[in-house]
Amino acid sequence: MCECGCVANDRRYWFPGPNETIYVLVLSAGCVDCDAPSGVSIEALKPGDFMYSKIKQDEYGEGALEFEKWTDTSDGVVLVTGLLRHEFIAKLKSHLIGVSSEELGTDGKLDEDGAEVILEEMYDDSIVKPHFPKRKDGDA
Repeated sequence: MCECGCVANDRRYWFPGPNETIYVLVLSAGCVDCDAPSGVSIEALKPGDFMYSKIKQDEYGEGALEFEKWTDTSDGVVLVTGLLRHEFIAKLKSHLIGVSSEELGTDGKLDEDGAEVILEEMYDDSIVKPHFPKRKDGDA
């Protein structure tokens, strides 16, 4: 675990693997405190591993990963890992509207420090925790 504890907010879903192994899909949001990226990881747990029974009994996770029927022969899951273009623009344009280069720059231009201040704030708002898209029935 990192020092700030951000991994405590990770979401974990399990699904079966071969020979009683379970796979744990972990969805992590980025963290500005420890500079961790957002991402997706998969961990394989075997019977007897410390977390195996805790994950299977939903003590430490969100439960079993639910697959959707995609075709007659396959099931699948979609994970969204970023913002769509229109979401990105809507979420971040307020960081640029009304910015005064007088306060964040010199000679009418943004300087490096001013650009860094704006970008740090934009980064905080642009972090996307990987997630499942909304299903037609309203479930996430």
